[in-house]
Amino acid sequence: MSSICEEHKEIIKNHAKLYTSIAVIEMMLTEIKDKVISHIEDGERRGGYRDRLVTVENQNETLQKELIAIKKGIWKIGVTAGVIGGLIGHGTPELAKFILKVVLG
Repeated sequence: MSSICEEHKEIIKNHAKLYTSIAVIEMMLTEIKDKVISHIEDGERRGGYRDRLVTVENQNETLQKELIAIKKGIWKIGVTAGVIGGLIGHGTPELAKFILKVVLG
């Protein structure tokens, strides 16, 4: 009969461990659920993650358009400066000859 009592003690001990493990798992799941809900609520609220992400996407589009406009402006300035520089470079010898002719007579 003492072996049965020992068996019962072992069964109770194993069940206690099992119930303790289940309780720990339930607490962990509750904590995980609370954190997930908190994370979702933070993302959904005004000024939350999603609002900030949409704002960044809009700013990115605006900045890309501005960058394209700046690049086009740089090309226009470069071409214009090149043309003017070329004309000045080409006309300088003739202008110098004209000035020397007027001054020296």
